[in-house]
Amino acid sequence: MKKFLRITGIVLSFFSFLSLLKYIFDYNILSEYGKGYLWGKITLFLIGVVLMYFGLKKTKQTQAKNQKI
Repeated sequence: MKKFLRITGIVLSFFSFLSLLKYIFDYNILSEYGKGYLWGKITLFLIGVVLMYFGLKKTKQTQAKNQKI
């Protein structure tokens, strides 16, 4: 499960970041639809970062439990 979270987070973050690079500097000239698209990509990027965090957090907890045993 932790590997799945990390891989999914990396993929989501990577592809949304690439999409953000195309439009982030032209935010003022985007239509309402374009701004919504951009905010959706930002949300997708943040979800990817959160998934990576939880994937790493679970790994650290598992490693701490293994060291106590």
